[in-house]
Amino acid sequence: MDNARFVFSLIILASLSGCPAEPPIAKTTRSDTPAEYQLPAKYREITLPHSMKGYVIYGWKEGRKNLFCLTTGTNWLKPKEEIISGEDIDINNGWVKIKIEGLDSLMALLSKMPKGEYVTWHKDSFFGHLLSEDQLNKLTLHCAKLGLKFH
Repeated sequence: MDNARFVFSLIILASLSGCPAEPPIAKTTRSDTPAEYQLPAKYREITLPHSMKGYVIYGWKEGRKNLFCLTTGTNWLKPKEEIISGEDIDINNGWVKIKIEGLDSLMALLSKMPKGEYVTWHKDSFFGHLLSEDQLNKLTLHCAKLGLKFH
């Protein structure tokens, strides 16, 4: 009986001392997405909304930079000037237009989408062939891991 009291006393003392029952878990990013630091700070805490018409990715080069623009889908093709110019559009109104630099940053941004979203890589002559076949395969696999429907 004395052993039971002793064990019970230890349990009570441990719970009163503020010791956590389990060790704290370090905050990590999803293993199937690039690290959060690859996103500009203003995009790290966002969650992209569901888009009835999916999302479209445009890509182009400016000098040595690979730039991308993620927009919500529409019924019309956007002209180059609309994609590359202007500011990003606030996602709170349901319309998304986010410009970002680099494939890894784009992949991190895609991790902010709800599963099941359609994502289209816009292939148009005025944007040229920005991604190599290996990069396009990497993007395709990444979208599949995130549960996105990429085409």
